[in-house]
Amino acid sequence: MRLLKNIKLWSSAFAMAMCGIVSSCDFLDVVPVEQPGLSDATQDAESTLGFLYSCYAGVRSPMSYTDSEASTDEYALPELWGHAAHKIAYNLNTPQNLIDHRWGSFYRFVGQTHLFLQELENARGISEQQRTEWSAEAKFLLAYYHFEVLRFYGPCPITDSYIPQDTPNASYNGRSHYDYVTEWIVNMLEDAIRSGLPDTRTKDVSEWGRATTVIAKALKARVLMYAASPLWNGSFPYPEWQNKNFETPGYGKELVSKTYSREKWVKSL
Repeated sequence: MRLLKNIKLWSSAFAMAMCGIVSSCDFLDVVPVEQPGLSDATQDAESTLGFLYSCYAGVRSPMSYTDSEASTDEYALPELWGHAAHKIAYNLNTPQNLIDHRWGSFYRFVGQTHLFLQELENARGISEQQRTEWSAEAKFLLAYYHFEVLRFYGPCPITDSYIPQDTPNASYNGRSHYDYVTEWIVNMLEDAIRSGLPDTRTKDVSEWGRATTVIAKALKARVLMYAASPLWNGSFPYPEWQNKNFETPGYGKELVSKTYSREKWVKSL
């Protein structure tokens, strides 16, 4: 009986203590602050513009003096520095020892840009002119990033829509024929030019460096010039290179042109 009495006594004391604790912990009743979501990235004009700026983050200088572009014999740097340029020049860039990896970086910004275009449709607090112009800038960036992959790696996959991060590898597109990728990039640039890119950026210094029709046309010229060059115009050293499974519309499994085309030079002029 004494044991049962003690249990009841301690139970009552514990219950009273818990009531005191709960009543004094008002913070337990506070709803956690809502975390920012994707919709907040386009909640007003400033946020949407910041989202667009994030899509420009992958644009890089084409004249880096330490990266692969510096592996030519036009100038030399001390070998002791061990830059990517040296390793490319000495043929040390292998799948097991990637020196200047850009594939993942550029496709990450392709995904970022597609996500921006997806959310831009529902952006709040912006004019239709801004929506049209910013959409054109995003199209330019898609063309730019695809060309950078094409320039660095040759035939590459085309990502023409947003791909969720949990997409299995087997669902990704394979490499497309070099000429097919070139045509896709050119069409994207022409679409950007037609659909709202400004000719200049002289009104506000904060806009300097953003895409214009002049920049888009200059990039288009370079894309066509590369396609007309001997490397991709019938003289690729490994003409039998092709896909194993993925097929490019109109090209099958082929990835490079096996015959010379004068028309490619005509297009580039």
